Amino acid sequence: MFEILGLDDQVESVYHIMLRNPDWGMAELATHFGKSETWISAALARLAELSLAEKSPEAGDHWHTISPALGLASILARKEAELARHQQEVELSRGAVSALMAQYSALNVGSPRLESEFYTDLGEVRMKIEQLAREARHEVLAFAPGGVQPKEVLDNSRPLDEAVLGRGISMRTVYLESIRNDAASVGYARWLTDLGGQVRTVSTLPLRMIVVDRSTAMLPLDPAEARAGAFVVTSEGVITPLVALFERVWQDATPLGAPQRRDSYGLTSQEREVLHLLGLGLTDDGVARHLGISLRTVRRIMSELMTRMKVKSRFQAGLIAGALGWVADAETIKAPR
Repeated sequence: MFEILGLDDQVESVYHIMLRNPDWGMAELATHFGKSETWISAALARLAELSLAEKSPEAGDHWHTISPALGLASILARKEAELARHQQEVELSRGAVSALMAQYSALNVGSPRLESEFYTDLGEVRMKIEQLAREARHEVLAFAPGGVQPKEVLDNSRPLDEAVLGRGISMRTVYLESIRNDAASVGYARWLTDLGGQVRTVSTLPLRMIVVDRSTAMLPLDPAEARAGAFVVTSEGVITPLVALFERVWQDATPLGAPQRRDSYGLTSQEREVLHLLGLGLTDDGVARHLGISLRTVRRIMSELMTRMKVKSRFQAGLIAGALGWVADAETIKAPR
């Protein structure tokens, strides 16, 4: 109970017994606790340090307790003095840090800095997204991985997107191709395009990202876990390559409403990515999570590819896909797992 005052449970129990049995000496205390007299002596020494007990001058091995009202009050007074001294040290340190920061800012006027803000609470992340949208003046670029979103999430996004597009802001968004198989997602994307937004899809995206006016970007703290939070950065050295990445992905993406593009082998980017990921050793479930599609869709794609190759096993499909140049490591494709 009094650990914060320096009184642990064992020493406190000795104190309580001494209060109830003021005539007990060292031997009685040792018998009661089943401890050696050395252990009892250490406990009594600690009580003496805390001003809760003192040795009787007339009896060599007898100790008597000091009233809790006096002893604990003395401990509290010492703790309060320590706290006041610590608070004073903190205030002095804060003043020193503020002075140092002011000196640093004065010496580094005009030097480039990596400006960033971190948000680990999802509510704060949403509020920051709304703020960035309200402050946008020219353009919003976004990568939206994660696949199909619940209809209520899409509906909640409509007022903000409508307000941005209503101000004449250019909005370009890249989704995963898996949204093409979901009616609610397709309806939302078409609603965006009707308002002036532009939507394209790709088989895979590197990360979730929002870039506003090519001057501010929001990125995930952990690309593999969206709930970990996000950070906002304004450094030109970071923004420039992010915009270049977006433009490269946008160029290769397929506009919503257009049929999925096929390469010279007749493969869509999604089909090629499924083969590639399976070739790397991912399970069907791992491929589904990576591409934001269902496990059933992964297996349907593989079944259709095997039908086109006229084979009955994934091992045969891997050999033929490798021979055709569809993937580099297709021979490692294994049965569904």
